[in-house]
Amino acid sequence: MFGFYETRNALLSKAAALGLPAGALIESGQVELLWQPATEALIDELCHRLVDTVRRRKIKRLFIDGLGGFEKLAVEPARLGRIFSALSNEFRALGVTAVYSAEMRLGDDGAALRELEVHGVSSIAENIVMMRYLGMRSSLHRLISVLKVRDARVDDALRKFIIGPGGITIENDHHSAEQLLAEPKHRNLRHYP
Repeated sequence: MFGFYETRNALLSKAAALGLPAGALIESGQVELLWQPATEALIDELCHRLVDTVRRRKIKRLFIDGLGGFEKLAVEPARLGRIFSALSNEFRALGVTAVYSAEMRLGDDGAALRELEVHGVSSIAENIVMMRYLGMRSSLHRLISVLKVRDARVDDALRKFIIGPGGITIENDHHSAEQLLAEPKHRNLRHYP
């Protein structure tokens, strides 16, 4: 996992609270956490460091949290699309499955997907999954849907999901998500494609 926002200790604490064995996986060498503050580094050096680590460790699964960290480091934001494309091509050539997170606001007009397209992410992504928070009656509800799957049909229905002991549980059908969205005065807080 390569991240900009949470230190190793913060991630270990969260994993322990969820009952996930992150500490043991790190100790055994199966998982590595790399943290880079989004306030210091040159984006090219950062990309080289990331690719070098992937090569050295022969990593096959990579989670990058998130694209916003790259945006904060980019002196020339217009290069971001090319940078993401180069990273994606490099990882694909190395046989790496890379998952990127991106936080953005979603309006009724699909602004989040357009923002991904502007940065060149939508065109290189094989799949795009949107996680959505919904605040209602002093409770926070989480919804998930698939926006894109390259070369395959997709069920794009929203489903409610819960993060709890042992990980994430996604409901089998869309009915509870549909009921939540039908409630008057629901308020969207954040979206994470």
